[in-house]
Amino acid sequence: MRYFFFGSLRDADVLGLVLGRRLPPARLRPARLKGFRLLRVRGESYPMLAAASARTVRGALVHGLTGADAKRLAFFEGEEYETAPLMVVLGARRRVRALVFRARSGLAGDGRAWSFAAWRRNAKRAFLPLARLWMAFYRHADPASAEALWRKRRQHGLAAALRGFHEK
Repeated sequence: MRYFFFGSLRDADVLGLVLGRRLPPARLRPARLKGFRLLRVRGESYPMLAAASARTVRGALVHGLTGADAKRLAFFEGEEYETAPLMVVLGARRRVRALVFRARSGLAGDGRAWSFAAWRRNAKRAFLPLARLWMAFYRHADPASAEALWRKRRQHGLAAALRGFHEK
């Protein structure tokens, strides 16, 4: 199976955490997806694709993934995303079909462009423990139950952070 990753899954640490193993660097190749741009998801640090005819999204084409990998990836992306087969460009012109995670209709962008480099600089450090926590739910809860646990944990964490903020 081939996937095109445009967001946090382009990062080797995040991808390794999600798959439960590190992939050899040769399995990831630079690629482009034409006709889209990246927007930040409202209230989050991660992106979504938005149609934009004259734009191109840079990302990574990952090949040789298994059915077990696909299940872990789908769990990580949650119910907000679904896969769609799209054509991506390798090198100057070679086009190949790959699975791409596209936002479901309920997910909204905040209108701001998303940058992988800026995410790595500004959000990766905070994102990794959250991703680790989310993937800890894998195999222990169905996606809907995991989402409920996640919301509860996140609300508790936000409430504690706000208490700490207001106490200072």
